[in-house]
Amino acid sequence: MNGQLAVPLQLIEFCREEKVEVLLLQEPPLDSGRLHGFDFEGARVVMANGRDKAKAAIVILSDDIEVMAIRELTDRFFAVASIRKKGGKEITFISAYFKYSIPVMFFTDRLGHILGRIGEDAVIGADVNTHAEPWHSRRGNHNGWARGTKVVELIEDQDLKVHNMGGKPDTYDRQGIGSSSIDVTLSKGERLEEAIRGWDVMVGVTDSDHRIIRYRVGMSMGNPGEWDVKVRYNVRKANWDKFGEKLNQEVWDKRENLEGDLEIAAGTLVEVIQAAMKCSMPRSGRIGRKKPPWWDKDLEASKKRLLAYRSHDWKGEDRQEYRRIRNSHTYLVRGAKTRSWSLRRR
Repeated sequence: MNGQLAVPLQLIEFCREEKVEVLLLQEPPLDSGRLHGFDFEGARVVMANGRDKAKAAIVILSDDIEVMAIRELTDRFFAVASIRKKGGKEITFISAYFKYSIPVMFFTDRLGHILGRIGEDAVIGADVNTHAEPWHSRRGNHNGWARGTKVVELIEDQDLKVHNMGGKPDTYDRQGIGSSSIDVTLSKGERLEEAIRGWDVMVGVTDSDHRIIRYRVGMSMGNPGEWDVKVRYNVRKANWDKFGEKLNQEVWDKRENLEGDLEIAAGTLVEVIQAAMKCSMPRSGRIGRKKPPWWDKDLEASKKRLLAYRSHDWKGEDRQEYRRIRNSHTYLVRGAKTRSWSLRRR
């Protein structure tokens, strides 16, 4: 998140739209030792240690998830929590930040220690600040690739699985510096190898140089890949030509998962159909997309202007104009929230 104060608001809007339940954050913006922007009802936060120097956090946005911070394994650069869907099995989630100016072995040793203390099932989201083939980094940064070998050794020693996929946008992009993939999604435990699905990199959602990585984790008691599908689509307005084209593409791209193991094939088939529906049909109603009570028409119009500008390559165009639009929207949101709180106190 690069510590940017505007990013939490952008991220919260994305989470509301996409029904995100768990966030693994690195370099979050802090305010007096608290995670900036997430001090609202329904958000539960597990922070790394160090008050204003904490570099990692885990945020739970669903009432259906039980969470317990594992404080003895948490430090300034690692936030660790045990998470469980109600009635499901526990999974340890780890948010990690490998600071570039500190030798990478400090972090690999620390992560190895954490993994040695927990059970089999773990999901790790890490800004490793290194380059390596398993997470599809770009060539050219020799120091980054040298540091990456230490992370690869940890992955092999701990028998971790890398979920980053090739053919996706780079996870990091900074104007004047360049882009590459330095953010890694890992899992420990055989049960999670196929339970993490739909790994993708989202471009243009926030102002952070680090792009959002999105994926789904099967957290139920039963088979991996049992997803709660809450999105509804209006099939009467479907573009069936586009649906068929996308369906054929997805089936071809994921053909290996559609052969062999029946449970994996079933989960992949659901994923393929959902992808085709998403690109060819409008959503029906506003399922899971409730706006806060203080949201009004002015905020909706301001948000649309911001999203329209952000949909272009604003980093390569007028960055100052984008900041003006973004700051104006942020000012309107904060004002609406403040007025709403003032009315409640009366």
